[in-house]
Amino acid sequence: IQMSRLCLFVFLVLVSTAFSLQCWDGHTLNGNPTDAAGKGFQPTTCDGQGTGYCYKKSEDTGNGKSVEKKCDPGACTKKGCTSTPNGKYCCCKDKDLCNGAPGASLLMTSIVAAGAAWAWH
Repeated sequence: IQMSRLCLFVFLVLVSTAFSLQCWDGHTLNGNPTDAAGKGFQPTTCDGQGTGYCYKKSEDTGNGKSVEKKCDPGACTKKGCTSTPNGKYCCCKDKDLCNGAPGASLLMTSIVAAGAAWAWH
């Protein structure tokens, strides 16, 4: 039974990562969330939206530093980052939760470790 659980866990991880990109989604101004709930950046599943990239735009506005993260709305044509002389910085990446929230790697590591521990017990 333990081996069956492990196989199921590995299969589900592979299927979920193969078919749907996860990106951080949200907007901040001067580090403060701008959404009504005040939650800031939250993980979201793109499910075929955009081009298959996570998008992050950072720019200095007249009101301060604006940071936007989301599933690519169609601005990305390739992986990488660009910047402009006026302080705008855009990045397009194609890995889960790669558009930069602190602790993203730790979160994914924790989820996989918890799943592995469950599968072996």
